[in-house]
Amino acid sequence: MFLNFRSDHLIGKTVFFLMITIVHPVFSQQYRLKKTQLDSLKNIQKAILTRQKQKTDSLKAIYHRRKISKEEQKLITKDKEARQIALEENHQKNLRILTTNQPDTILDIRLGRGLLTTIPDQVKHFTALEELEISHNNISQIPKWLSSSPSLKKILLWGNSLENSKEIKFRKNSSIITVDLSQNHLEKIPRSLRKLKVLKTLRIGGNKIYNLNGLQKLKSLREFSLKGNTIFIGPKEIKKLKHIETLNLSYCNLVYIPLEINQLKNLKKLILPGNFLVEIPETISELKNLKSLVLYKNKISTIPKALFEIENLEWLDLYYNQLTEIPDDIAQLKNLEILFISHNKINRLPEAIGRMENLKEFYAHHNQLTQLPKSFQHLTNLKYCHLQHNLINEFPKELLNLQKLKEINLANNHIEKFPEKILYFKNLKLLDIAKNPYPKSGEDYDRLLQMMEKLQKRGVLIRFDLKNQTIKGGK
Repeated sequence: MFLNFRSDHLIGKTVFFLMITIVHPVFSQQYRLKKTQLDSLKNIQKAILTRQKQKTDSLKAIYHRRKISKEEQKLITKDKEARQIALEENHQKNLRILTTNQPDTILDIRLGRGLLTTIPDQVKHFTALEELEISHNNISQIPKWLSSSPSLKKILLWGNSLENSKEIKFRKNSSIITVDLSQNHLEKIPRSLRKLKVLKTLRIGGNKIYNLNGLQKLKSLREFSLKGNTIFIGPKEIKKLKHIETLNLSYCNLVYIPLEINQLKNLKKLILPGNFLVEIPETISELKNLKSLVLYKNKISTIPKALFEIENLEWLDLYYNQLTEIPDDIAQLKNLEILFISHNKINRLPEAIGRMENLKEFYAHHNQLTQLPKSFQHLTNLKYCHLQHNLINEFPKELLNLQKLKEINLANNHIEKFPEKILYFKNLKLLDIAKNPYPKSGEDYDRLLQMMEKLQKRGVLIRFDLKNQTIKGGK
């Protein structure tokens, strides 16, 4: 449950609102009460009592914004059920709320988007604290005492002023598993990170990192993000990444992937969008544990056969490249579940695509496709099929055999007729056929409207053209 205190100043008067959100796997309720209805303090008390009556395992929280009165603070600090404190967009004087009577129950503290220059000393008192987020402030140093907490697992400090890596002072710690130092103008990987013996995730995107010195010392590191740093990745750098399982090198101005990429035997997810890659090295086939390969927004015109030898690949993203065709060899990716090939120049799909029986999501919009291969009807596990903005001139009858489909998007094509069999999709949740040249009047149009109405009554979200308007509707 979240308690959200907000003050609105209207004609010189302060009106308090209380919003209580009870989060539950099955339901979510919100109550909004004005001071004109009930006194603000009574609302807080009622909120706490209401939450205590709810039998839910969801995270309880105290969530404050802007000014908090002393009377409100007294009630809040006595709340034994609170598990989270969020003081976003607050000033230093509101940190008095961190002095609570129940410091050993708080698991999560969030102090984002404020004017803090140091990490508040009050944080020391929260002995059960697991996650600390102080993003978008002006923090310039990390004190040694912060890593002394035996329960702290996550430290999220993106968007601060930690440009001097020497001011990041971690002590020896065996509980911290995640550190986010993104957007801090850092030029080096902080040396003291090696004292975090179980650190698994390190995010230092959006900095000025120019080398990976010291990374090899982080023996427990499994997820590493360098997103947005202009850095050269050559054979020496690859050696420092051997233990990494998830590697994010997006928007790093990379022009090539070194052949030595095959040394990253533990790699499961490789994220390389927003670079200037023209080709993929043949040695990528040796990454036998790779499950996800993200290459959108590059300059790739040909997919090498080596890529199709990655047997365990489940996710392949080739959005926004310069592909003109998809090779038959793609059928070798037997375990592929999600395929993104949108925003290319592809005019046909291979007949072999029908052998990719595990494919669940297929995105090929914004291409030059005119039809689907007959084998497409064999993709019986497909749930999402997005083919908008192509040159398809007939409703793909191959789709009618795919009864697990939840989403069909055929908008902005050249389709004039839609079969009544689309009513047979029992699992359908979305159908988009807008901006197609089907008749906007006459018997065929009336028949189409009747079909759309029946689907809407079933709760399907529909998007289609009604004369000169595009209509969107559904439950």
